[in-house]
Amino acid sequence: MKVFSLICLLIVGCAPYYADDPNSHTLVTSRYENSPEEITSVSKCKPMVDCTSKTLAECSISHYNSSDKYVREGERLITKKLYLSAKIEFMQAICRLEVADILLEQAKLDNFQDYLIIIRLGLKQKIKDKIKLCDKRISFLRWK
Repeated sequence: MKVFSLICLLIVGCAPYYADDPNSHTLVTSRYENSPEEITSVSKCKPMVDCTSKTLAECSISHYNSSDKYVREGERLITKKLYLSAKIEFMQAICRLEVADILLEQAKLDNFQDYLIIIRLGLKQKIKDKIKLCDKRISFLRWK
């Protein structure tokens, strides 16, 4: 009986433990013959912008602005030749830009003042242009 309990304690004590780190990113990669490693999935983009006291248009603008941080970090990582990390940063920027685009569409229908802000800033086109930039960077990094 003592041996059995000792073995059970040893197995349980040596088992791997998983601690969810809020600052970690999970990604799935794949690699085929004679091709570069490709990121196929990135964990949900976090942390998102806090929009508790903002209108939909303001929240959309905040997401658009937060994507700049990821684009700048991606550019910085390219200069350091950390291509896979740079690609993840651009994917995170696209995630925020897509959220900004969704909020923008909701804001157009929700409030006329928000609609005027959106039109005045040309935010819809800016979001589309930045998504294109990130897509081009990801395509460029695919072969690095």
